[in-house]
Amino acid sequence: MAGCGELEDEFETPMEAFDGPGGPGELAGMGAGPHSGSSPTLPVGSPAVTCPGARLIGLLDSPNASCNLGGTLPFNWDGYPMFSEGSPGLLALGAPVPGELGRYCVFEREAPPMDPQDYVEMFQAIELATTIELTEVAVDCMGEFPQADLNDAAVVEGMETAFDLNVDRVDDLMGTDWKRSNIDVTLLDTVPLGAANPVNKHGLQLAAVIDRIACPVYDPGCSGAIRNLLAMPRENWVDEPDWSRGGHHGTQGDIAMAVYQAVGEWEARLGSPSASDRLILNLSLGWDRDAQGAFNTGRAATMALISALEYARCKGALVFTAAGNNADEACPGSHTGPLAPAMFEEHPALDALACASEGYSGGGSGLPVFGTSSYTPLVYAVGAVDGLDQPLVNSRAGGQPRLVATGINGVNASSGFKALSGTSVASAVASATAALIWSYDETRTPDEVAELLHSTGWATGATADFSLAGTPAPMDVRRISVCAALDQACAGEPPFLCPQPGCAAEAPLSDAGLGDFSTQVDLVLATATVDAYTGAVTEVPICLPGPWTNLADPQPEVPVCPYCNIDIPPEDDSVDPDDVLSMSLHAEYATETILGVTLTTYDSARTATVHRFATEVIDSLNDGSSGVTTVTLDVPDATVASLEFTIESASGDVYSQANAITVNAR
Repeated sequence: MAGCGELEDEFETPMEAFDGPGGPGELAGMGAGPHSGSSPTLPVGSPAVTCPGARLIGLLDSPNASCNLGGTLPFNWDGYPMFSEGSPGLLALGAPVPGELGRYCVFEREAPPMDPQDYVEMFQAIELATTIELTEVAVDCMGEFPQADLNDAAVVEGMETAFDLNVDRVDDLMGTDWKRSNIDVTLLDTVPLGAANPVNKHGLQLAAVIDRIACPVYDPGCSGAIRNLLAMPRENWVDEPDWSRGGHHGTQGDIAMAVYQAVGEWEARLGSPSASDRLILNLSLGWDRDAQGAFNTGRAATMALISALEYARCKGALVFTAAGNNADEACPGSHTGPLAPAMFEEHPALDALACASEGYSGGGSGLPVFGTSSYTPLVYAVGAVDGLDQPLVNSRAGGQPRLVATGINGVNASSGFKALSGTSVASAVASATAALIWSYDETRTPDEVAELLHSTGWATGATADFSLAGTPAPMDVRRISVCAALDQACAGEPPFLCPQPGCAAEAPLSDAGLGDFSTQVDLVLATATVDAYTGAVTEVPICLPGPWTNLADPQPEVPVCPYCNIDIPPEDDSVDPDDVLSMSLHAEYATETILGVTLTTYDSARTATVHRFATEVIDSLNDGSSGVTTVTLDVPDATVASLEFTIESASGDVYSQANAITVNAR
């Protein structure tokens, strides 16, 4: 979740000191002149500064105008072209910025942190300029961080098997891999390309999931076309973006520049022996569009992101984005609808004429971009379901798109990464499946590939909460089947050129594919040192929403308990309580202290029950000498569940992490 708000350590002026967009507000207690005693007037049309310390993004009236506003920038402010100088990657492109993208400027303070009055001086300079509109200037606020004993290799492989079954993964290309073309899949995420020790490995984890689906047989060309590009370079507002190791967060401007850079680098590779003629962009990230100042289609930060996405689509890119997760499961009503940019599925992509009008035509690979598809959104949002086609425990009410994929426990065991859950995983499944389809037939347009994923998917029985504006409603929600999509894509082709596995999308397996996982968990419990406890205090969840902040709480890329699970025996064999929660913490948390842990279970009606554990359970988790900690409960109606850990880091910081867990109803 990401909004913007007060940085108490740096600014005493609350965000209410600035009125909303277009308001005439004043800075409380600030002087009229530079750091003097009376209150200066905030120009009409100024944006709300809800995240002090952030840069500004503006939109010039013409690409020929200058970002230095004719030399009128206030002292210590810089202005530069966003899409040519905004990051080291853009500087390295060295190519002219096309069309409308040349109008975007970044205005940045040379020496933060900033006095709030510095914004007023900058807004006054913009108001006086004749080449830019103040009403379109935006504060570029942070976006959401990448919207996932029992760690024994056999348990991980059992979870991998379940994930493979639920996505209908294809593992045999029937000798046709020689016919495939490389497809460029670029993850706009937390990791710079080639980073040896990134701050957050989220992008690497998703790349491993994509590789397992898109490259099912050994193929260095296929795997090598899966790239990370840094789109979230930030830890906080005080520190500079880390372009070498990445971060946990990104602004709309960061994402917009990354989209443009991804297209530019792809075009620069065209013509080389290993080049891909098709481009897929995976955006497993998002902003809560209701956060103050975080999303405004009338301001330049959001406009820049939309323009960059339009540019990418005009060049032939297929864009998948995560629909978004609920950051606070106890407050489902506070986080509704899709995140942005997933909500841009409601916006149409530009057609050929509009692309030319914006200056975005030409270039690309020369393969068809525009076809006869009637469904052509700006982006394709992807929602997540579990192994029984139910929304995940952290799903957002009203946020389900028409295209979903299995998003629970996505893992590539050979990569060494642990399982992740969420719409990030679902978006990766969509990107990987599209890459597999496109590798056999690059002549399909981007929208034809996306439509194939939807039309061959399994109808879950749900209807989409949002879709492209103007399309008939309601639209069926369909779960991606990798095998069914490939089979349909190759229909009518010679089998030695295009594999035809002879499959169709099917209803979910009754055990959610967890048979092998359950067997391996049973083996671990039979041989490991187990601390066993019984019972917990139950209560109804209480919603205590926190204030909006300019940073989402950084959440580690490795879940605290990636293979925690609840085993629920058959009802006929039930002697209450006999439902067993098994927990083993990941080794990366060995230096941290668990302060508390709660289990939240949900029945089929999504009624939640919170279970709080005794101190000795927490002590067992921290002890580390036992391989597994178990708690016997009575939760026979549980269909989904999550654990929330309160953790103290080695440096003394306290944070929480929600961890979806597997419910194995036998």
